[in-house]
Amino acid sequence: MTRTDVIQKAHGLSLDEAMKVLIYHQQGEQWIKGLEHDKLQDSMDEFTELLLKTPRDKVQAFTTYVKEKYWAKPEEDINKAEFQRRWTGGQAILNSKQLKK
Repeated sequence: MTRTDVIQKAHGLSLDEAMKVLIYHQQGEQWIKGLEHDKLQDSMDEFTELLLKTPRDKVQAFTTYVKEKYWAKPEEDINKAEFQRRWTGGQAILNSKQLKK
């Protein structure tokens, strides 16, 4: 099974949602943290494991954030500071102790 398959199955995400969540992580690790290919693959595996251990409601909130607030709209021009702010917002959801309702 691929990372995408595992995430989809564990949390009931669509293929599009699972891909967006994985691309979110890849972009941050590569563009913000500067990880090279070998370390990036390990990071992607760790992220997949994190998602598998995270409660479904928190993953759903994170996925909604990624879909609605992380990805730029076609007419938006995102600078580096805005990209980092959006990426950090997603991390805050995953790292929060409880999901706020």
